[in-house]
Amino acid sequence: MIGLPVSKIKKDINTIYNLLDELLGYLDISKEVVQNLIKTEVFTQLDKIIQSSAIVENINSIVRAFLNTSRNRINQEILNLIMFYHNHRRYKAGKRKGKTPRELLTGTKQENDWLEMLMEKMKEHDHLSAA
Repeated sequence: MIGLPVSKIKKDINTIYNLLDELLGYLDISKEVVQNLIKTEVFTQLDKIIQSSAIVENINSIVRAFLNTSRNRINQEILNLIMFYHNHRRYKAGKRKGKTPRELLTGTKQENDWLEMLMEKMKEHDHLSAA
């Protein structure tokens, strides 16, 4: 210890001490960055949550129109038609705009409109029934 250049070390320590705010300034910035990243991640995760009441209300709004026109006489064929419509229709607004529930579930692109697909299925059914 006796051989250490104390005056030089003292000078270097004073230099570092004077630059301390500049040297450690990144800590304040990093704290803010980390907090923003956590907020972003939280909001991303919250956006992924599907509220069951929203799904139920969505289905009710679709079925209600059919119930009103059918005088509450719904059979399995009508329920199948409602299900087909719901799974293959394109969303018109929101973050899912332009996509269908089927596309969101499977990740495959749906080329035709739901009505074109239904008419195609009807033709297939008629063709199989005639054979």
